Amino acid sequence: MSQLKLFTNCLRTRLSIGLQQQLQRLKRDYVTSTAAAKPFKEIPTVNTFKLLLNFLPGGKYYKLDINELTKSILLDANTDILLMKGMFGRSSLVLTQNPDDFETVFRHEGTWPYRKGFELVHYYRTVHRKEYFGEVVGLLGSQHQDWGDMRSAVNPIIMHPKNVKLYLGSLDRINQQFIQRIKTIRNTETLEMPVDFKNEISAWALESVGMVALNCQLGLIDKTNAKGQRYFELLQEFLDFAVALEVNPSLWRKFKTPKLRAAMKSLDEGLEITDHFIKLGMQRIKQNSEGEKSVLEKLLAINPKYALVMALDMLAAGVDTHPEQQAKLRAEIRSILPQKDTPFTEASMRNLPYLRACIKESLRLYPLTLANLRTTRQELVLSGYTVPAETDVIMMHVNLWADAQHFSQPEQFIPERWLREQPATADGCPVATKSTHPFAYLPFGFGPRSCIGRRIAEMELEIGVARLLRNFQPSKRDYVTKTKAVEPKPFEAMPTVNNFRLLIDFMPGGRYYNLDLNDMTRNMLNNANSDILLLKGLFGKVNMVLTQNPDDFEIVFRHEGAWPGRMGFELMNHYRTVHRKDYFGDVIGLVSSQNKAWGDMRSAVNPIIIHPKNVKLYLGSLDRINEQFIARIKAIRDPQTLEMPADFKDEISAWTLESVGMVALDCQLGLIDRTNPTGLRFFTLLQEFFDLSAELEVKPSI
Repeated sequence: MSQLKLFTNCLRTRLSIGLQQQLQRLKRDYVTSTAAAKPFKEIPTVNTFKLLLNFLPGGKYYKLDINELTKSILLDANTDILLMKGMFGRSSLVLTQNPDDFETVFRHEGTWPYRKGFELVHYYRTVHRKEYFGEVVGLLGSQHQDWGDMRSAVNPIIMHPKNVKLYLGSLDRINQQFIQRIKTIRNTETLEMPVDFKNEISAWALESVGMVALNCQLGLIDKTNAKGQRYFELLQEFLDFAVALEVNPSLWRKFKTPKLRAAMKSLDEGLEITDHFIKLGMQRIKQNSEGEKSVLEKLLAINPKYALVMALDMLAAGVDTHPEQQAKLRAEIRSILPQKDTPFTEASMRNLPYLRACIKESLRLYPLTLANLRTTRQELVLSGYTVPAETDVIMMHVNLWADAQHFSQPEQFIPERWLREQPATADGCPVATKSTHPFAYLPFGFGPRSCIGRRIAEMELEIGVARLLRNFQPSKRDYVTKTKAVEPKPFEAMPTVNNFRLLIDFMPGGRYYNLDLNDMTRNMLNNANSDILLLKGLFGKVNMVLTQNPDDFEIVFRHEGAWPGRMGFELMNHYRTVHRKDYFGDVIGLVSSQNKAWGDMRSAVNPIIIHPKNVKLYLGSLDRINEQFIARIKAIRDPQTLEMPADFKDEISAWTLESVGMVALDCQLGLIDRTNPTGLRFFTLLQEFFDLSAELEVKPSI
């Protein structure tokens, strides 16, 4: 009885909280969506003629897959929402990457959700082969009540757990076959898979789906069935036709184009093969009528056409391509901080493996720096191109941290990937990073010129995050590397951008106007559709190479020499060596000095700044600063919603500078409690300096 009461109270509390959140959301939605709504015609759009040119050979959207295409279009437009005006009989389309829009659409989709797409399938089944399909169009091509009726009929069969479990043994056998296939095709020495292994995975996926849809194997894994192999090829063709006719501009809606005829012929052949496998499945059903009925058998009992159409749709889909962590982290923190005000000790700091893993994962998902910068000391080969010595290189690591090639499930927050003992995730996928390129994750740089303040920064984060989670429960509202050339291509052949066009893009109305450094460099590489890009010098600037290839990162870092050269902070260098040379003399500092001058100073300060013993001296001071920050959060958050103010990012920056100031100046600047006008002015000046650096060093400047 006590457990029931506990459950009831818990449910009541959750419902109450959920209702309050919904009411608050409705209030916010009314303010943002009704009072301040702009007309449809004001949605940002793209020039139709220019868009058409970009789809032609030589255009930047030519032969891009749908993911890269939509990403590039939104990046080029520099907006979260975009109106694509209809062409060639196609209706207008709105692109959005705003999650609030997602929620609005889903919460207002009604009983029979309408989804555009698969026009090719709809045309094939309602026009080209209407005599065969009749009124059964299938879930992919139907809409409104037709879709609702079929979905209601097949849902109890396709989605029932009991029916899915019927195939446990069959799917297990298919997986065992796939394991054997892997052992057969992998390199016996390196154990690497062939470059077309993606096709093997697609074949395994289709084989598994085929077992459910057709009640038989297609022979795709062991390559024993010619019809199955042909069907696999036809599905690949269908996806290509779908992009060419539905995504790219095409006149097929007005008249029968050659590509439409080819698509219909391909679908006809696929229909014939599907019909063949269904007949084989029906024969098996007759031969073995005992036991639980299969999905195919149950669909046949409802409507034979349902069985065929569902098989077609399932097979086509088969090849189409953090509270839990907080709870675990909080438990670890509680073990070393029994009370919210328990002080940190050196001993307690040693027992935070999951906290450190969370910090690493946070830096991967929300990087503090976009790239690593270096100047080549000798001629190198980057992405198949020869790069001469004394060339500035920007290594765009930020794009890799969201890349599944380097991090399994990159969009997921999985701290376990950084632990030595790495369990599987909820869906059974391993999170180990042992196969990750060693230069794909370098938040603090690499080699002798790596971040000198790394240990201090890590301790700041560890104490800060631990204190935050011990006191609060934060919540939120919600590249494939190119194949290397056998012979390096010349530096002049490296992809580049037109300087005149680039200059226009920096002006008001241009693509890069008012973009921060992260967005700007990311957009440049995406717009060029390349992992490496040459930016030719403007207004006295030297040439610069942008790269997001981790192999290039390794080459640069491995050849940087004893005194790594790094461009940047020219403004700082000018200030100290020209404008105030009288004050600084020959001591320019690590940020802007180069060669031997940098090496001498780094050697002198390394034993002091990097030594763990010296870092630990500030444990108590930094802990006190974090306690002040916790008090500041309590003072500025909304007492009802517990939300932070819109400028909370400035508070975090102030906390960071306060911590650094404690080490650099051996005193607090008064930034957290706003008690020191001089410290606050210094904070403002630093912000101004970074803004001016971007204006004068990154953007074209005379």
